Order: sequence, then structure tokens, then C-alpha cells
Amino acid sequence: HLTLLGGDNQTITGFALTVRDLTLNKTNGIFYPSGNLTVERTLTLTQGRIDLQNHDLLINTSFAGGINYGGGSWRNAGAVSYLGIPSVLNSTNASFPFEDVTNGGIRKVQLSGNGPGGNLTIRYLEYTGANHDPRFNDTDDTPILYQLYRHFQFSGLNPGNQTVEHRLSAANLI
Repeated sequence: HLTLLGGDNQTITGFALTVRDLTLNKTNGIFYPSGNLTVERTLTLTQGRIDLQNHDLLINTSFAGGINYGGGSWRNAGAVSYLGIPSVLNSTNASFPFEDVTNGGIRKVQLSGNGPGGNLTIRYLEYTGANHDPRFNDTDDTPILYQLYRHFQFSGLNPGNQTVEHRLSAANLI
């Protein structure tokens, strides 16, 4: 079990990191793994940031753990794969906090409902620029001032009749 604490940046260099369990509880600073980061069982995010430097994050590769989310984020992720997703999805075990590197802020995906099973992979794709004349309104008719060139790509969930709610939140937007 690797626990990352403190207020300074921490780097593990020279190899891809595989740990049974990982807890991120950093009051400040960023954790920089130098390759793919594999958490065999449980990833606990309490506070702090992980910069994956365009490598992948694999969670629950042993199918005996999951995510325990309370705060924190990751950025520059190639792909985030959550193997053996839980049968009941909620804000603790199915939150995915992607940091927008270009514009700042967290773009968090939360899933809730009955999990259909499978191995979920999420990619957060950031493209440069924005459309400053999107010509559409929010659900309350408030004009949208700009549209960022960002989107999420989901794959790997089993097909089925289960209803899974996807919530997207965005911090630090005007």
C-alpha cells in the first residue's frame, strides 16, 4: 500500500508503477509517476493531484477493489481504466476527476445507478481553443458564452437494460 502525503511534489522515475493499493492525501504538490500507473485493488483519493504525463491509469486490475473518492484530481491522463466496475455506482466509487490543463478547473464525471458490469475506460480529450459564438442556450435559456473543444470518450461497459446516470461537472468556468 503506497500512501502519498505532504505538501511537496513527489516523483517516481524509471519505471511504470504497480501497487496493490494507493492513497493520495497530499495537502499540496503533485504526484508524478513516470509511466503507466496500475493500482491492483483500491485507489483512494482524499486530496491532492496526480499528473500522469500522458500515461494510463489502471484501477482494480485484480477485480478485488475499486475507487474511494473524497477529493483530489488527475491530469494529463492517456486513458483511465476501471476494471470490474461495481454493481451499484455512486459518487464515492464512480467519480473521475479530470483536470483541464489548458483552462484550469476540474471536469468531473460521476456515474450513478446500477452498474452494467464491464471494464470502463474514459479518455478526456482536450483540443486547443474555443468557439466564442456557439449559438445555443443552457436549459434555463441563459446564453452560452463559449464552447470548449473538450470531450469525454467512454468504452468498455457491458450492454444491457440498466440505467446509468452520467453527471458532468465543470469548475472554474464563466
